[in-house]
Amino acid sequence: MTTTAPPDVEVLDAILNCFDNHETFHAGTPKEYYRAFCPAHDDVNKPSLLIYPNRDGSVRFDCRAGCKSSDVVAKLDLLPSKISEHAYRDVDGKLLYVVERWFPKAFKARNAAGDYETAGVERVPYYLPEVRAAIERGDVVYVFEGEKDVESVRSIGLCATTSPFGATKPWSTQFASYFQGASHIVIVEDNDETGRKATAIRKKALAAVCDDIRVVKFPDGIKDATDFLGQHDDAAFLQLLNEAKIVVSKPRLKVRALEDVELRELRWLWKGYIPLGAVTVIFGQGGIGKSFVATALSAKVTQGWKMPFDGAEQTPGDVLLLDFENALHETTRARAQWCKADLKRLKVIECAIDAEGKEVQFSAEHIALIDEELARNPECRVVVIDPIMGLLAGKADTYKDAEVRAILQPLINVAEKRNIAIVVVAHPTKSANGGSALGRLAGSMAFGNTARSVLFVGSKDGRSSISQVKTNLGVDVPPVEFKILPRGGDTAEIEWVGNAPDLNAEVMLAEPERERAKTNTERAADWLEAALKQTSPQNAVPLRERGMRETRLSERMFRKAVTDNPDIFVSYTESVGSPWLLKLRPTDEF
Repeated sequence: MTTTAPPDVEVLDAILNCFDNHETFHAGTPKEYYRAFCPAHDDVNKPSLLIYPNRDGSVRFDCRAGCKSSDVVAKLDLLPSKISEHAYRDVDGKLLYVVERWFPKAFKARNAAGDYETAGVERVPYYLPEVRAAIERGDVVYVFEGEKDVESVRSIGLCATTSPFGATKPWSTQFASYFQGASHIVIVEDNDETGRKATAIRKKALAAVCDDIRVVKFPDGIKDATDFLGQHDDAAFLQLLNEAKIVVSKPRLKVRALEDVELRELRWLWKGYIPLGAVTVIFGQGGIGKSFVATALSAKVTQGWKMPFDGAEQTPGDVLLLDFENALHETTRARAQWCKADLKRLKVIECAIDAEGKEVQFSAEHIALIDEELARNPECRVVVIDPIMGLLAGKADTYKDAEVRAILQPLINVAEKRNIAIVVVAHPTKSANGGSALGRLAGSMAFGNTARSVLFVGSKDGRSSISQVKTNLGVDVPPVEFKILPRGGDTAEIEWVGNAPDLNAEVMLAEPERERAKTNTERAADWLEAALKQTSPQNAVPLRERGMRETRLSERMFRKAVTDNPDIFVSYTESVGSPWLLKLRPTDEF
């Protein structure tokens, strides 16, 4: 059993003289220690008491038979003696008082005049001038329970301090103000109930003056810093401090000069269309082939083939696919095979596995797992999520910018960190939002605004293309025409025809005459049907309000759209007082 001797005797000779015989090991080195017969039990065969001098002058006993330090001390013939003195000074270095540590464990304080009277003397942190200097430099300040630990760590270059007259004595506002302006404070907690109470007191007081407070806790069997340093080297102690847990962190700005920002060369997966280190959105009309296009481009990555009408060579890379809509065996694999993908490099996320080992559906809360997979597979160059709404289902209101951004930002972070392309597939609305192609991207405008590149896949008059809708990378590129050609049976392949300036997104999305001739009620019904295909059911009131904003149609038109189309919409409430919900009627009910 290892414990720290309560008396913390400074004069090692006084202890060693209490033993008739003792052995010395590693003499003259920092690891010097002694062995003697333990007086607290019948120790007659082999000496079992180890005596370790600590760097602060105290002594640690380790009886291999399990005797407590207090029992060992009680058997030693030791006289009361002063162990050490600790001078407390004001910010200018003027002596205020001195704390004395005595054996047996006791503390006394005397004022600057030498009298044992400190009433009315200003209470300050230990080594206050050094603490203030460290705060001015922006250095970390370490707060310990007592002077003994402070002295133990000063030799390794830390700015350390403590408070006088008892670890659990409350800290006044005045006392805490001495730490005003500190960038980082680390509280080093003693491993006992007193230490935990002291931490609570200090954390509460310091939270008013410091934005970043952390706490270090010692492992079981270690009482305090002196005890730890008696059993480990300085490097181990510094590592422990680096692992301190944040307990108080206030919002603040992180600012740096542009000259400190590394200039990175813009890199592309497909020049002008899909950048590396960013998120790209591909959206388009249903059944036109946006998922097929995403798979065809992924296949080129796995094979190391050039992108359509892009002369840049590329080495083969892996693709990670998260497919929420298609059957893995019947559709996903078949489509990849038709596109001649290297199936060893095209990898599918089937599900997530929780902490209990259970398989759960992948959702936004599992995005960090994608980053972990990329860390394991540095050859992965692309992540495809088809469609993005599958990732957000039940996790966010897809029409609220703040909620959508909060979920998309981790994807952006992963793309930047790993320098890969993240391609998300999305659906369009049926009604234009402000008339722009970007406004036709379903859900919140955050989908388009957070992406570095937005591409539209559409078809008109028998011709299909993928065209640029938005880029903030300064590269304008023409639409690219493609054909999906049947090749017998259920197979098909994609043919890249060429640049087609006349097949841009605005042309593809232009409403035909018959569409413009629809009544306002029909237009409201179309909007509701498209929205409910994304998420159903939905709260009727906010759904209707979104529709009114996007289509500029009145509330009456949306109410009439529901009542005029009972074969499409079901309006209901789950209980009295609950909100009214709207959902699509299952097709097999009619």
